[in-house]
Amino acid sequence: MRFTATVCFIIILMVSVIDQYLLIKYVTYDDELNPIGKYLLSLGGMPLFASAKTLGTVLALCWLVHGCHRNLKFTLKIMIGIAAFQLWLLYFLLC
Repeated sequence: MRFTATVCFIIILMVSVIDQYLLIKYVTYDDELNPIGKYLLSLGGMPLFASAKTLGTVLALCWLVHGCHRNLKFTLKIMIGIAAFQLWLLYFLLC
């Protein structure tokens, strides 16, 4: 189970890094589909939006690591769902 949790953690982290790279390299206000992202872009531009996404990813991963130490079976189910969504997001971003 720990191996699966580690793989999910790596998938979540790597897709987040790729998403962040694509965001900084290519995204403008008109390209962003997320209404919260549009709001952050209009409020503080790319630095605020990228910082908010990074902070959200770090907090989510810290919460998942903490959850693995408390209740691995339950947290693993959540991690698998997030990793599956991240893989779908990667497909969406690259196609």
